[in-house]
Amino acid sequence: MCSCTSLLSDLASSLTDDDVARLNTDQLLRLSQRAAASRAHGAFRGGERRLESASQGRRLAPLDDLQQRTHLIYSHPLSGAELVSAYTTIAWRVGEALQGDSIYGKLTVTGQVSGSHDEGETLLLRDGATFMFVPATPFEPGEGVIVTVAAGVQTISGRSLPEATWGFLVSHRPLDTYFEPVIALGRPDWSNETTNTTEHNNSRGTRKATPPKVIETIRQVQEGFLLKGGPPPASNTTFATRRQLQHRNTTNVKKGTTKRQYVFPDQRYRTLPDEFPSGTLTIHSNKSQLAPGYVWTSQFTNDNHGKLNIMMTDHGDPVFFDVSRVMSYFAPTGDGTQSIMAVYNAFMTLVAFGEDYEEAERTSTQHGHIANQHDYMILQNGNGLFLIYDTHRLDLTKLRPDLPGASSSSWAVGLVLQEVTPEGYCLFEWRMWDHLPSSWQDTEIPVRENIWDIAHANSVDEGPDGNFLVSLRALNEVIKIDRTTGAVLWRLGGKRSSFEIVGDPNGQFAAQHDARDLGGDIITLFDNARAAASRAHGAFRGGERRLESASHGRRLAPLDDLQQRTHLIYSHPLSGAELVSAYTTIAWRVGEALQEDSIYGKLTVTGQVSGSHDEGETLLLRDGATFMFVPATPFEPGEGVIVTVAAGVQTISGRSLPEATWGFLVSYRPLDTYFDSVFPFGRPDWSTNTTNTTENNNSRGLREATPPKVIEAIRQMQEGFLLTGGSPPASNTTFVTRRQLQHDGPAPATGRMLQSHEQQYVFPDQRYRTLPDGFPSGTLTIHSNKSQLAPGYVWTSQFTNDNYGKLNIMMTDHGDPVFFDVSRVMSYFAPTGDGTQSIMAVYDSFMTLAAFGEDYEETERTSTQHGHIANQHDYMILENGNGMLFIYDPQQLDLTRLRPELLGASSSTWAVGLVLQEVTPEGYCVFEWRMWDHLPSSWQDTEIPVRENIWDIAHANSVDEGPDGNFLVSLRALNEVIKIDRTTGAVLWRLGGKRSSFEIVGDPNGQFAAQHDARDLGGDIITLFDNAVRTGDTHARAMDYALEFDGDGTPTVARVESMWDSGMRAYAKGSYRRLDNGNRAVCLGFDVPDKFNPNDQEIQEENVVGNPFYAETSPSGSWLVSLRWDGPYHSYRSVKAPWTGRPTWQPVALLDNDNGDGLLQLHFSWNGATNVAKWRVMQGPVADDVSEHLETVIKTRFEHWVAVDAGRSQCLFFQVVALADDDSVMAYSSVVTSPACM
Repeated sequence: MCSCTSLLSDLASSLTDDDVARLNTDQLLRLSQRAAASRAHGAFRGGERRLESASQGRRLAPLDDLQQRTHLIYSHPLSGAELVSAYTTIAWRVGEALQGDSIYGKLTVTGQVSGSHDEGETLLLRDGATFMFVPATPFEPGEGVIVTVAAGVQTISGRSLPEATWGFLVSHRPLDTYFEPVIALGRPDWSNETTNTTEHNNSRGTRKATPPKVIETIRQVQEGFLLKGGPPPASNTTFATRRQLQHRNTTNVKKGTTKRQYVFPDQRYRTLPDEFPSGTLTIHSNKSQLAPGYVWTSQFTNDNHGKLNIMMTDHGDPVFFDVSRVMSYFAPTGDGTQSIMAVYNAFMTLVAFGEDYEEAERTSTQHGHIANQHDYMILQNGNGLFLIYDTHRLDLTKLRPDLPGASSSSWAVGLVLQEVTPEGYCLFEWRMWDHLPSSWQDTEIPVRENIWDIAHANSVDEGPDGNFLVSLRALNEVIKIDRTTGAVLWRLGGKRSSFEIVGDPNGQFAAQHDARDLGGDIITLFDNARAAASRAHGAFRGGERRLESASHGRRLAPLDDLQQRTHLIYSHPLSGAELVSAYTTIAWRVGEALQEDSIYGKLTVTGQVSGSHDEGETLLLRDGATFMFVPATPFEPGEGVIVTVAAGVQTISGRSLPEATWGFLVSYRPLDTYFDSVFPFGRPDWSTNTTNTTENNNSRGLREATPPKVIEAIRQMQEGFLLTGGSPPASNTTFVTRRQLQHDGPAPATGRMLQSHEQQYVFPDQRYRTLPDGFPSGTLTIHSNKSQLAPGYVWTSQFTNDNYGKLNIMMTDHGDPVFFDVSRVMSYFAPTGDGTQSIMAVYDSFMTLAAFGEDYEETERTSTQHGHIANQHDYMILENGNGMLFIYDPQQLDLTRLRPELLGASSSTWAVGLVLQEVTPEGYCVFEWRMWDHLPSSWQDTEIPVRENIWDIAHANSVDEGPDGNFLVSLRALNEVIKIDRTTGAVLWRLGGKRSSFEIVGDPNGQFAAQHDARDLGGDIITLFDNAVRTGDTHARAMDYALEFDGDGTPTVARVESMWDSGMRAYAKGSYRRLDNGNRAVCLGFDVPDKFNPNDQEIQEENVVGNPFYAETSPSGSWLVSLRWDGPYHSYRSVKAPWTGRPTWQPVALLDNDNGDGLLQLHFSWNGATNVAKWRVMQGPVADDVSEHLETVIKTRFEHWVAVDAGRSQCLFFQVVALADDDSVMAYSSVVTSPACM
């Protein structure tokens, strides 16, 4: 299995108690609230696939879900069950007997982490109707499991059953806290009473063993000891001595009464054990009225531990006694032929004894549980029925903070019933978590010794109709359970009674025991008559995976929903996703590579309006693990779409995947507002730059075309222009002229006083003549020792102060040009991580990401998919060669409903969310992450106002591929940085903002604000440029944070490891990189005047102050050099990195005499060439013979020149030759003719 699955396993297995509690709490809430947003998902009712109503707003309880989704009437676990035992078996029934020879080879069971469970025992239980599978190995804590029963199982009536698929979630409880021997096929082996499954705990070599004290706590909770007073006694055979019995006082009856009292047993008995206990018999009235039979009971100490099982007459005379198997319920079976005893051992095993008191059979609990001693019985069919106290850690500070003793890691106790055959197979399992998921809301039981006994079930009875009656003491309730399906037939008492109780002077019973079903609709119970309070429970707000309050009508987040509903770990779109592009592709992964020949013909995609999408391209992407479908036609705006992947796709490990079905909703955005050419199968065709999909807008003849003004506004939102100040300029090549540069005065001021040791220079050298006439200038300030500078070139782009790019440039840290380009200007101009390519974004209809090699020739292009335009804030070529593209996704929302308090909110505001796409060079989207799916509350958290009817919710401004392959993203408008799982899209943690996973320690500002350029250095170190807008002294800062996690990987603290205060304000833009020698490379963006109010002013030239676009500091924080553009210019981001450039174009040579000495000079340079060691200057009398060596010049700068004044008076031809270190020729310039030849 691939490393991502191993990672999931590692994460799941290193959870702390608090994490287990939090995750189990999430599972419980999913069961109890079952909230679902308006969505369309594949479900079955009456054999027909249907779409659930968007207004339903709730998901069905597990049994209802099973019966609607499949043809089954019962299963364990149920569909959508959570908190399931890792040692569960799989069983199902359809309501009639099955043909035994038809059941084999039909079952597929797949764990999200544990993978395929092919090994195990498949059998038809002795009732002839229950299909049973006993896995050979347990499931992984916390994983989702998919069960598929293939079509073709036959009933005895000849009916061939269709396929059935359902899923469940395993509890996060560690494997070694279960109490079942690890035996072949899971059946009990009485010769080996293993205490717990420790040997399985490290089956994948990743888990820490659970402390023995915790295991013993779980055992005692399940057995019932810690709920009744303490641990079991060391011995259960200590009684009062014989001497004490002999001399006991027997006269405690008041004078004048008719009652008579006696000591039992007869004190003259000598065959009883010496420690046999005594008691008092009181005869109240006529003994002749006594019913026949013996009294069956067990003696307990007052600390609730059993001492003796005894059968006696109703006068206390012993008939049978036993001290080896003491339990709370000692009684005969219904037909009087057997007695029942529970062995106090590792299993709390139910043992049946015949009339000869010889053991007839044993039955043990299954699925790793221990039987609770409150009740158990041998049923009429000979099976055993067990009460099980099912123990899970829950976070009660989220669930029930009102309870005394609530903690973030309390042991919550629920009820499980199991009917188990003598052979050890679980024929029937009923779980309170599935069928009474609101019980945690109803109970008033406090937490005692960190244990929360939610229901405290204390009796179970088999009624004459074969169904089960259960008493739930803590809920003041008795329930009736259908023996066939597990459905709760009715509830009596408590807060949700199905009956009105009439004639009870107390109103109802309370804290009852021993409920029994007499048949004929008569039940009995012992009423302890304790009053129970009622209350209203608080809302829940959990951790990373959470459900909002059920009253909000919400559902699981899309990724959680996908992983719970199916066996997939990733898809796009996700299950229940909304606001999806009409041009989306369909992709999914399971965490391991697929067999390509097995993927074809498996996908069905159906739009509620657009119908079947049969035409398109199905393929396996080059990672070998991603299934991709590119529809030939778009979906309809606003429609629901159902995706089904049929069973049978094969993994390379040989696993056959079950069916997966999920759905999503398309955005209502019109088709002609998307910016993607309509290509065959959606792949980019670089020969045509179609602006938008107008040709598809009226595909059904129903829509009016979107006005061009709206389309252009959407384009500019996605590119970023309307979020930064206006429309793009008509031309991006207008600079100050060469003449202006020549005659500039002294270097301009830098905004700070120069120190005595600092020096300033204009760059580039004003004597250069080979640069374009419009090349810009700037100011270099040398602050201190240049020898401390790190190696490498400065990469940046020059922007006008109205935010539009003018120039990409690579230069030395002294401002000397190395390479420049004006044709592809973007905010991020930098090499890839291995330094072999530069990255550029083409400003065209696609905002295409283009990669260029060391020869500056284009090597590949990557374009956004699904109709989007790339945003200019960030992009990169990933280590695997794919492109990572930033997308601003605009959707029209009614902010008068969502955020009416926001300045500028309207009923049709363009809200901008973030989409990330990883796209292969072939044009396939292998990964898509959408803010709408993974940060759905971001619109609640942002404080950004609406400007020009645009609401930039998150304003994402950087993305980085970390050493672990995951993505780090900066969200400026949320003051937050997030880490995204590259495999699944899950948000691993959040730093800063309103929902930080970390506490920030050591930051004098409290936290960063409006940040840029977050980078992942690995080793849990991240850096970012803190614009510090409205925080602290508002000085921009370069920050290093060390992230700390507890032992199980839970984020705890983000500690400031390093901080550099620039002493300047930077309202927007900026970057910070830590260099290999510890220096900092910083871009300080731009600032705005104090009077500037961004809520009512646009950021234009007149309210922008350009800061140094490059500053390098020593590790101690001393400024070394800084570079600032002259005039109204600034840079978005600057980095320092090595580069080797080998351009294919020629060096440039030209003659010029515009210099102070009036000499004729030959100037020469080679834009982009970094390996030139020297220049050989040649001359000759004719153009075809320039062979005379004039001079050799060592290359030390971008441009050199030599005097060639002889060319004034005689006709000469000049040429320069670029030479490498070994004097080999690299390139020739063109031949230049002297003025005398004219």
